[in-house]
Amino acid sequence: MMPSLFYICGMGQLIAALRAVESAAGISETLVIKQARDTLLFAESLREQVFSWVTNWAPQHKSRMSNVVDWFNQCRKQLDWSLTLSSATSGEAGVSRR
Repeated sequence: MMPSLFYICGMGQLIAALRAVESAAGISETLVIKQARDTLLFAESLREQVFSWVTNWAPQHKSRMSNVVDWFNQCRKQLDWSLTLSSATSGEAGVSRR
């Protein structure tokens, strides 16, 4: 539900929510999960920057934006394992309790 509150920054909203819930539950984010989540945040930020640049500076290239969307979706697919709480509550998938 979190990424659907606002259209932009859905990944940022999701990761912020995961981190808030984990913090409240006393679950520490491992380095591997932090790196995966940060990579997704950087990828989302880059995608949004490219969208902005193309829209403002090169609107004739909007048709090529599908490549950027595909790239971001591939990043998400590869790092999707870092976006779950269910494994965090059981202490699996690289998440440890404080």
